Amino acid sequence: MRLRPIILTIIAGIIGLGAGATLVAFNRESNAEPFGLLYRVIDKLEREVAAFTTPANSGPPTEYFPTTFTGMRGTVIQIPRADMPGTGGGLAVVGDETLVVTFRGLIYTVDSDGNWDQAEIAVPDYGLEAYRTAATKPEYAAFDADFGRLRYNELEYLASPQGRFLFLTFTEFHAGRDCYTLTLARLALPDGPVADLKVVSDDWETIFRSAPCLPLRGVVQAIQGEEAGGRIAFSNDNAKAYLSVGEYGWNGWHSDGLTELSTRQLAQDADADQGKVIEIDLQTLEARHFSSGHRNMQGITVDDQGRVFAVEHGARGGDELNLIEDGNNYGWPIVTYGTNYSGAPIPGVQSLGRHTGFTEPVYAWLPSVGISGLLAQKASFHPTWDDDLLAISLDGNTLFRIRLDDSRVIFAEEINLGRRLRDIEQKDDGSLVIWTDSHEVIFLTPLQGGFGEQFIESYISDLSASEPELAIALERAVDECSVCHSFSRHEQRIGPSLARVHGAPMGSVAGFDYSPAMAQASGRWTNAMLADYLLDPTAVVVGTSMPDPGMDDPAVRNRLVEVLEALSKAELRD
Repeated sequence: MRLRPIILTIIAGIIGLGAGATLVAFNRESNAEPFGLLYRVIDKLEREVAAFTTPANSGPPTEYFPTTFTGMRGTVIQIPRADMPGTGGGLAVVGDETLVVTFRGLIYTVDSDGNWDQAEIAVPDYGLEAYRTAATKPEYAAFDADFGRLRYNELEYLASPQGRFLFLTFTEFHAGRDCYTLTLARLALPDGPVADLKVVSDDWETIFRSAPCLPLRGVVQAIQGEEAGGRIAFSNDNAKAYLSVGEYGWNGWHSDGLTELSTRQLAQDADADQGKVIEIDLQTLEARHFSSGHRNMQGITVDDQGRVFAVEHGARGGDELNLIEDGNNYGWPIVTYGTNYSGAPIPGVQSLGRHTGFTEPVYAWLPSVGISGLLAQKASFHPTWDDDLLAISLDGNTLFRIRLDDSRVIFAEEINLGRRLRDIEQKDDGSLVIWTDSHEVIFLTPLQGGFGEQFIESYISDLSASEPELAIALERAVDECSVCHSFSRHEQRIGPSLARVHGAPMGSVAGFDYSPAMAQASGRWTNAMLADYLLDPTAVVVGTSMPDPGMDDPAVRNRLVEVLEALSKAELRD
């Protein structure tokens, strides 16, 4: 059960936040106080309540998510929190191993059985202590230095012609010069499990630093590291890397007037790496601008055809999915489908609400969803999903399944997972792995058949491990119910669908023609009411057309009611 919506409502009510303010609190990358504090308090309460309510030794929690063609089972693994506020980081899949790097640079190995361990892999120093020291200098006294925005962004694995490597991106503060870059480093891997490695920070090789090195800024944030981009993908021959470099908020109008650089639109500046996709030859390490005119690309991927796709944040509106082609300019900040966060037009924008004169996005989200990770599937998650792009979002809490016809988007199915989603990867068996801003790793696998039937099949499978006889009896009861009822929403049989019956008013399933007795019944299907009805339908609703199900065993009845309750809650996510 996700507790955040409940806790959020309670806290918002206590401190007097309206719904609009609550939404702002979780908008995009915001860590601004008091909203960053509110987010952390909610997250801490949720973890503590979950720890209290989850039985000991019960294994990792499991959640279920309906989609159009398949239900999904999610195994949720919580790893330790960072020692300071912040978000970011990413995932890497190395064979059977799943690795996660936090925004603070700690690397963990995680598996779907609920096991995690901190790897003995030290990452390159990103200059946090030097940044803290610099922030105390008199010339920066009025600057807003949120140290959590200096962060590690991405971890990726590649088996290339040159060997096996981990790649790491991070915003790096340079002491002495008081400036920062987006930096890409790689680590050569020996044969064997990554979990067995012992790595010191000097083992990493720096292969790219963005230029120019940006000075601290006296407006918005001294380092706007949440707009670093810093995602990486590889060509299908594993010879080239495509690195997204964000513009760090250097858009030309958020200017502190302290440097000439602050008035330049770096995404449009041919001499600047910021706001570009950088192509890197992994043998020669030569780098060049592949595309320009980008704001903050939080996801990049290469599909089976070798096409490069990227997603990027707009401001208020205008999140984009782009097909990245060599030499193209995507327009930021001259054109955008978004506006400033105040609702006013972006200063200097041309063709307000249009994208005239520059490469159009393949798809745009209005309003913004905080689009983040992007994945071109290389294995089959589910036959109905084959070849679809998968994108995830932060304040949208959503996994988008995007169907393309050539470069035209046919649809973008929205699948709500109930938390801020940061990065997405796929394992060789087709299963999906997602990293969240709540320091969760979610392993997703498809269920078979319609969602309700899939959900119950998985529920019974879990029950069989601890109570095999009850699981067998429950399966028989479900089979009997299935003769007349579907457990999937919108599917009516002789009787109405049971997907959302728990907690609903009697006789309320849309699209079903009830008997007069049930149509006139009052009350809701509570646990007790459902149990009594399964024992003797006519005693609960006189004149009902429901035959006696012959469910005399109270353990089976109560467990079936639990299934209906859990199914209804899972279905209500949709």
